[in-house]
Amino acid sequence: TGHELKSDDYYATVQGLSHSPTGKLASFTNFTSSRWFLWDKEHWSTIQQFDNTIEGQYTTSTAISPDETSVLVAHTDGTVRIWDLSRQGVVKQWNRDNQPVNGVDVSPDGDHLASAYNDGQVDIWDLDTG
Repeated sequence: TGHELKSDDYYATVQGLSHSPTGKLASFTNFTSSRWFLWDKEHWSTIQQFDNTIEGQYTTSTAISPDETSVLVAHTDGTVRIWDLSRQGVVKQWNRDNQPVNGVDVSPDGDHLASAYNDGQVDIWDLDTG
C-alpha cells in the first residue's frame, strides 16, 4: 500500500487523469461540471481551471503533450481539442461523427494523437496535418 500525498474534493465525477512526461503536471476532467483542470504536482495545487466552450457537451479525458505546452481534451460531442497553455485557448481540433470520445492520448514523440470512441473505434491522427 502507498501513502496518500494529497487529496482534493472537486465535488463531481473526476476522470481522464493524465500526468506529464516529467511528472510536474497533471490534468483531469470534472465530467458533470464540464471543466478540466491543470494541476502543479510540485506544489500540489490547481494551476488553472478551464471551462468547456460548448454548452451541453462534457469533457471526458485529457492528455498532456510531451513538451508540456499543450493539453489534448476529449469531449462527448466527438471533438478532441488541443489547448495551448501559453495562449490559453484552442489551437486545433478534430471531430468524428458526433461519437463521444472516451479517451485520448498523445504519442511520446508528440507527433500522433489516439482517440477512443463509444462505438469501439480507435483513431490515430497526425498532429501536424490533422
